[in-house]
Amino acid sequence: PKDDGFTYQDVSFKTPDGVLLSAWWIPSSSHKPLGTILLTHGIFKNRGQVLSRAEFLAKAGYQVLLFDQRGEGLSGESPVSGGVLEAGDFLAAAQYLKEKHRLTKPLVFMGFSLGAISAIRAAAEYTQVDAVIADSPLPNGRSYVSRRTLGGVFTSMPGFLDVCLKDYDLLTGLNLTPVDLDLA
Repeated sequence: PKDDGFTYQDVSFKTPDGVLLSAWWIPSSSHKPLGTILLTHGIFKNRGQVLSRAEFLAKAGYQVLLFDQRGEGLSGESPVSGGVLEAGDFLAAAQYLKEKHRLTKPLVFMGFSLGAISAIRAAAEYTQVDAVIADSPLPNGRSYVSRRTLGGVFTSMPGFLDVCLKDYDLLTGLNLTPVDLDLA
């Protein structure tokens, strides 16, 4: 943000399960903010992916907490969980702002791809959020694998997703099921 002429502050906060998240606090360009936006990126990215959006929002009068999701960027290690664990990152961010007396309503959760999935999941748990902006969320594990493989050929193979998820769970120590990855 500094390179683009924006005032910002490096901040960090912990999730309830102990993962340290790294973020940039970008205050509104106006004296009285129009609201607060918690913003994050897609899978295997970091907050730099959506910095231009945060700057646009700050210029428009919103204050923005732009954070690296767990396991990405400068945040602490954690396996990707399809938004199951990452939703807690939004909840921790909201709690951090409340504790620092920086939360101005309306409160918006905004994310891209995995960040969008996380925002949707978090909003289902956090009744104080006023809106969600979800850009390109994938509705389930099948959609993710289809996007990441040749035309989704593998997703039509019986049991393929179950085997992949079981192997992933063994590697990460998670215990996810295909239903856990379904946003419906």
